[in-house]
Amino acid sequence: MCKPLNACHTSREVESYLAHKGATKVGQCGSHAKWRAPAGALVIIPCHAGDLHRGTLQSIIKMIAIAGLSAFLAACYIAATVPHL
Repeated sequence: MCKPLNACHTSREVESYLAHKGATKVGQCGSHAKWRAPAGALVIIPCHAGDLHRGTLQSIIKMIAIAGLSAFLAACYIAATVPHL
């Protein structure tokens, strides 16, 4: 079972999500991995230790939405941008 994207915290979790959705890793330049969606769009994931920053995760979600990998990304994006009280 794949973890929902808005619950991902590390680059490995995001990469696991992409692989689950059918994307393939096409290369890596330094600390950034390049993933290609089935539709051909490119998604860049930073491969740093520890958790991704909230803004970085939001940017990745936008790239994935453009790549067309999930119909539920709009809801994930909204959930990721709502401040937690």
